[in-house]
Amino acid sequence: MINKTCLYCAETIGNAHHSRKYHKTCLKEKEKKRVLRYYYKNKRWLLKKGKEYGLKNKQKLKEYRKKYGENNKEKIKNHKQNWRRENREETRKYRKKWRKENPEYNRKYYQKNKEKILKQQKEHYQKNRKIILKKQKKYKRRRRKIDKNFNIICRLRQSLIKALKHYTKTGKIMNSKQYGIDYKAIIKYLKPFPKNLKDYEMHHIKPLHTFNFVNKDGSTNLKEVRKAFAPKNHKWLTIKEHKEIHKKLK
Repeated sequence: MINKTCLYCAETIGNAHHSRKYHKTCLKEKEKKRVLRYYYKNKRWLLKKGKEYGLKNKQKLKEYRKKYGENNKEKIKNHKQNWRRENREETRKYRKKWRKENPEYNRKYYQKNKEKILKQQKEHYQKNRKIILKKQKKYKRRRRKIDKNFNIICRLRQSLIKALKHYTKTGKIMNSKQYGIDYKAIIKYLKPFPKNLKDYEMHHIKPLHTFNFVNKDGSTNLKEVRKAFAPKNHKWLTIKEHKEIHKKLK
């Protein structure tokens, strides 16, 4: 055994056999590059031969892929995750383009696999609840700073949730559209927005506590909810003005 110099990386190979020329890792890297050179040099021919073989051996390839997929689930999963992580921008562009070209696919797939998808989403949320909520909070905080429309929708949602929690027996149990509330119409009515949005709050001209949100049978009075959150019942006030009005109401 002697010390030799690797012909690939030019570093010393300790205790090497007299016939050894490369480190093991260097030999793999060298072979990988050789295969790539051969592929690019003969790409057309290889693709043609591959296509011909695929057409002649469809069933055989199908069975092989199925068997390989079943025996290497974790390996395939990790490979896909690593590739997506390293090629995020490319993946994002491809998905965007594909969705544009196949607008009906997601809807049909969801309808066909609704129970399975909902089950998977529920399990994923339960396992990763803290991480998901943290990400959502971070995303909303960042988006509210740059997107005024989104900022106002968030405020309206919170206002609706609080109102129904305090003034109804059921709280919020439906989405805003089912209550007859149109956030876009409210936003349109409130334009132009104040320049320093953080210094302003949305004021309900007729206070929320003056509406009769509960029917005699205990259900939520949707007509009153619609009136309370009608676009014309909103206006901008500075935080100071809003606090003074609340003090007077108390």
